[in-house]
Amino acid sequence: MSHIRFKASLDSFSKIISAALFIFTFLLMLVFYVNMKQQAFILIVPILILLGTFIYAYFTSPIGYEVNDEGIVIQRRMKPYLIKGNTIQDIRHLADGELGRSWRVMGNGGMLGYTGWYTTSLGKMRWFVSQRKNYILIKTATNQQFLISPDDPQGFMNAVTQKA
Repeated sequence: MSHIRFKASLDSFSKIISAALFIFTFLLMLVFYVNMKQQAFILIVPILILLGTFIYAYFTSPIGYEVNDEGIVIQRRMKPYLIKGNTIQDIRHLADGELGRSWRVMGNGGMLGYTGWYTTSLGKMRWFVSQRKNYILIKTATNQQFLISPDDPQGFMNAVTQKA
């Protein structure tokens, strides 16, 4: 089974959001530690929520993409996500601005990437995006849409074409 892998680097905005949220969480934990004797237990819930969010984002954010005999695999630290090749009806590189406005329905909007379910001018779709450029739109036979963002979109499209 042959496969070709592509990197998924974070963009600057995602790096800044991730660092800012990490620093905020660290400072909140520091306040909790310093004020521990004065009933700071009310800070436990927000800290646990923020830490849980970081852990979830870390394990589900895209770290790469792979084109293989089965289809397109979104590489994640947790379970990889497979878009089966025999279900793909259309795949194309989006031009700048073609995506239009996007609204996050449920997901992550910058912490270690952009993942989850979004609504855009092109319809509802699931994002496995690491940067806000190099968009590749994948449509399946079941009317699902996926958005990914490999560092080398042209190389990715060439690899998919060779597998087809």
